[in-house]
Amino acid sequence: MEFLRSLWGSWSHGRRLAFGIGLLLIVVLAAGLTWWSTRTRYGVLFTELKQVDAAEIAGALDGLQVPHRFADDGATVLVPEESVYDARMKLVAQGVPHGGSVGFEVFKDSDFGVTEFAQRVNYQRALQGELERTIATIPDVQAARVHLTLRRAGMFESQDSPSKASVSLALQPGRSLAPKQVTGIQRLVASAVDGLSPDAVTVLGQGGAILSGGTAGDSGEEQARVETRLRQRVEALLREALGESASFAVSVNVQLNYDRIKQVKDTLLAQGKDGNGLLVRQKTSNTHGAPGPEGDTARAASSAGESELEYAHGRQQEEIEVAPGQVQRISLGIMLPSSVDEVTSAKLASVIGAAVGLDAQRGDRLDIAAVAAAPKTAIVLPPVASQRGARPAEMVAASSKLPPGAPWAMAGLLGLLCFGTGVGMARLRSPKRLPAAERERLLQDVRRWIDAPERP
Repeated sequence: MEFLRSLWGSWSHGRRLAFGIGLLLIVVLAAGLTWWSTRTRYGVLFTELKQVDAAEIAGALDGLQVPHRFADDGATVLVPEESVYDARMKLVAQGVPHGGSVGFEVFKDSDFGVTEFAQRVNYQRALQGELERTIATIPDVQAARVHLTLRRAGMFESQDSPSKASVSLALQPGRSLAPKQVTGIQRLVASAVDGLSPDAVTVLGQGGAILSGGTAGDSGEEQARVETRLRQRVEALLREALGESASFAVSVNVQLNYDRIKQVKDTLLAQGKDGNGLLVRQKTSNTHGAPGPEGDTARAASSAGESELEYAHGRQQEEIEVAPGQVQRISLGIMLPSSVDEVTSAKLASVIGAAVGLDAQRGDRLDIAAVAAAPKTAIVLPPVASQRGARPAEMVAASSKLPPGAPWAMAGLLGLLCFGTGVGMARLRSPKRLPAAERERLLQDVRRWIDAPERP
């Protein structure tokens, strides 16, 4: 113990401070290693959860007495790593999470005294929940809501109201659904509901945008797609005919008809020799004169006859339903360089008309004009261009002018930097202070050296 005291007393203040800091770091590092080796490690049980599903999972874990934590603002549930798979299997066995919707498990604990109306409502809720779960399995869909209007059978067939459905989708960030996927969702819902046609299923996307149903927005997008496809086809033909470096402009305007038209034609077929039909039945009746006024048995010589003919006619019935989205009119405007002659323009017009399917009876139009290119405007450079002959040093000096007080500020900063560096170096080079015993020994050695006689 006396040795430790003497050793501590022989150390300078800086050495004592360094020893204390080192000892503190060792203690902190040992405590951190102990905590890290003995702490409970948590693993991900479920992630990307809604608040409703996270609350349901937390309640189920409390019932199972499994410690858990939340991360990512409640979207991720963490449990101890050794309990991840066990807890996940137990939750799946309980059907947790339900995804915020109720499926056919609603009939698991149903009472026998439930009315028919309540059973019908529960069936509709269960069917909606099952469809929501199925649609949510699509990779680009984050969540789905389904609303059904089921058909109610009336006393007569004409009184039956058709089934209808609407689907609201919440997509993953930055994702979108292709038209085929929207059609697949419509057919999925229509196949699960009795008396529901795919056309009666409305699908909504982000912000309430209609993804199905043939709205004005859909018609505009379809028109833009058709115009882009025709424009690309025409530009490919012009580049092939005029060369890659040729300059031209193509404008396409397509009018689409979205009217749903249904035509029913019923015509009679001409049959028989004269075209009046086939003779099915003929009835002839004769009428004779009445007896004379004297009562004798003689009859009048006059008589009349009647003939009835019945013909059968063939009938041809034809139903034509025009699908919406038919091309009503195509208009093309093309501007070519002035170097293209009239013969080449006429040949190009014939080829382009055949490529895009122009129909004169429909009112399609194609106009080609050869126009000279506009002259290019010369760009006037600023006066800096007159300094091309100047030397690089002069250009740098002219382009990098400093404010008036900038040199003094830079000199002051440089002086402060030098002063700080000098102070730091002086502290580093300052001699260490010796202990009292060592100083006393050195002082006695100096005295002996001074008092020692000089050698001849």
